Amino acid sequence: YIPRTAVHEYGCLPYLIAEKDIVFSNSQDQKLYRLRGNKIFPMTFLDNARYADGIYDPVRQGFYYVREQHTNNAAHNTIVWIQQDTETVVAAGHDFYSNPIISKDGKFLAYLCWDLPSMPWQSTKLFLHPIKENGSLGEGVAVAGENSNESIFQPEFDEEGLLYFASDRSGFYNIYVYKDAVVTPLFTVAADIGAPAWVYAAATEKSIVYCSQELGKMQLYRYFFATKTTVKYDLPFTEFLALSITKNAVYATVRSQLKPTCLVQIHNDSTTTTIVETTRPDFLQSDDLATAALFSAGSGENKCYGYLYQPVNQRYTCTGTPPLILKIHSGPTSFHSDSFRMETQFWTSRGFAVAIVNFRGSSGFGRDYRQALDQNFGVVDVADAVAAARYLIQQNLCHPQQIIVKGGSSGGYSALMAACCSDLFCGVISWY
Repeated sequence: YIPRTAVHEYGCLPYLIAEKDIVFSNSQDQKLYRLRGNKIFPMTFLDNARYADGIYDPVRQGFYYVREQHTNNAAHNTIVWIQQDTETVVAAGHDFYSNPIISKDGKFLAYLCWDLPSMPWQSTKLFLHPIKENGSLGEGVAVAGENSNESIFQPEFDEEGLLYFASDRSGFYNIYVYKDAVVTPLFTVAADIGAPAWVYAAATEKSIVYCSQELGKMQLYRYFFATKTTVKYDLPFTEFLALSITKNAVYATVRSQLKPTCLVQIHNDSTTTTIVETTRPDFLQSDDLATAALFSAGSGENKCYGYLYQPVNQRYTCTGTPPLILKIHSGPTSFHSDSFRMETQFWTSRGFAVAIVNFRGSSGFGRDYRQALDQNFGVVDVADAVAAARYLIQQNLCHPQQIIVKGGSSGGYSALMAACCSDLFCGVISWY
């Protein structure tokens, strides 16, 4: 057995813990299995189905899963209720589903859905249903997303049963609460709280800890319900990859400019941390590490942002302007932070400058910036890569005839397009 799910081809976390059992999707046949002790039992039996985003209902001793069923060369997505080896469709009619979540008292189920041609960062809907005793759903209500110009992420219930979610209806992802059939903003900031497919917040009955992105730069905050006040965590980290909150501390997977991925415990005083585990190699010296400098290229509606890493190596002296590797991130709606990456340090320690472009379409800059890529993939991302290269040449930060453009996945396509559309680049690397 190999745990892996192929839903939407990308897959996601392939297992969940249900009391003393582990339920997982098996890579070979995509069926669900239950690991109990040292024995494995099948849970699903369809040959043409895949499962993801499962959640366990301890009240009814069953599971809700997003099911992707392949029939007649087409994929059909639904939410199913699985109990005692039987599957029942409880939500259908939309092209895609995600994020099923059960209220703490087991009375309600919320989930997200969206339809083609929209992507989830363009238009999603949030539904809320009462759960019946047999696991089926009662008549639901559309909480948000009915206007089709709203992207919603990570619905979460608090201990009192209130439903929270992130929406970009204001132009930036902010946190909203659904209470007494009314949606209201918890607070309003001109920054993205959350981004496609990333965890943004963890809640207790007294507060929400959330990560905010402004111009692609991440900060950690804590909002207290009682006082309606926000406290900023004064921390040396530049990227927060996952959050988990307890009564005494916050645990987070983080990065910084000089440290690779670490698991840290953040204490309640908001300023001190304990590193639980780190991946940093011991042989790296801080004096040999390149740090990122934010830059912008273009102007007005054509303005884009990026980070430049200058070559650093204490054992060598660089004369003249360095060659440049211009990297275009994948996604295409992800983003590149200014955090430590070993690949970048490899090149900067060997005399190359490295620039990463957060082209229009990247997350962390608001809805309008992200939507600029709609119907323009291969156009505005390429234009921004070229604009970034021109800017760095004009600032005498790289050699004008020694620029390589590089990317993987969607970034690989953008890199190839940039090399075809501009004579600025002497080489191109497309991983796939």
